[in-house]
This record gives sequence, structure tokens and C-alpha cells, in this order.
Amino acid sequence: MKNILSLALLLSAPVQGSMILSGLFGQDDQVQWFSLSLVNAGTLTVVSTGYQSGGFDPILSLFGGGPAGQFMGQLLAVATDSIPLSLALPSGTYALALTQYDNFAVGPTAADGFSRDGQGNFTPSLSGFPGVKFLDQAGSQRTGQWILTFDGASAQAVPEPGTFVGLAPLLWLLLRSRTQGAARPGARRRGE
Repeated sequence: MKNILSLALLLSAPVQGSMILSGLFGQDDQVQWFSLSLVNAGTLTVVSTGYQSGGFDPILSLFGGGPAGQFMGQLLAVATDSIPLSLALPSGTYALALTQYDNFAVGPTAADGFSRDGQGNFTPSLSGFPGVKFLDQAGSQRTGQWILTFDGASAQAVPEPGTFVGLAPLLWLLLRSRTQGAARPGARRRGE
């Protein structure tokens, strides 16, 4: 349980410079969002290396001004890795979406969603090969593994809503044990 809490805190803390984040998708139509912040104008570079680790075909979609912002660019890295999404950007906040091929951004804003929203495990029908999920275009079985390296911006993964809901009882117990220890009758304070 301690490792889950540490991972949640790590993913919620912004880090400046080069950083690597990784995770697992549970189904083909999943979207992982990242919040990015550039303090000064500069080059944002994001590289996917999940495919070489057995993961799915990634698509990276960049939006300006947070999750409701305008579409700014997209990188499709099918059956390969280490092709960077590299853009010169003004200072500001951005949202990056990671999806699996062919779950493309639909509209001019992030709020318009993605082409495979609500379709679950769509890759067997896309590839024409039998399987459950995470098939690449050649019909090869892949996993839900993703790995991204960020350079030039502070980045943080935006956890799915269920992540913190599952941690709520643990956090409540930790806070409760600390407040009960401080409020015990006869407890002595340091220096007494």
C-alpha cells in the first residue's frame, strides 16, 4: 500500500527538466492525459519508448491551454519508437494526450474527444486478426505498456478519477492516526 501512495504522490508532483513516466493501459480506447508547463519559451520534446518494451502503437496529441485547449499537433509512432514530438512553444500550460493507434483526436479542441471513445478493445477489428486487445497493425499481440520521456517542460500525469478515490480510505486512516496520537489525554508535548 505504501508503494501505491508513493506512486500517486510522484505522479502528482511536477518535475522540471527531463523525466520518464510509464504506466499501463487497461483497454484499447484509454486516454492518458499529461499536464505540461513551460515557464519560459522553449522546445518541448516528448519521446515514446513503450513499443520497444512490448507496448502498443502510440499516438501523442498536444493541446494548448489545458485539457479544453486547441489542438496543436500530433505524432503517430506506429510500430516504432524514439521518434520525438518536438515543438518550439511559448511559455504556458499545455495538455498532452497519449492514445493507442487509431484513436485520433477528433476536433479542434481536447473537449471534442477521440475517434475511439467508448469503443473498448477495438484493435482486433482494426487489424483483422483474432485477439483480445492491444494488437498492432500487423496483428502482433502487444501489451498496455507505455513509456514517455519529457524534456523542456515540467510535466505531470493527470491521474484517472478512480486513482485518488481508491486512495481515500488510506489517506483518511493516516490522517486519523496522526490526529488521534496528538489528541490523546496525558500525551506529552516535546520539551515538557
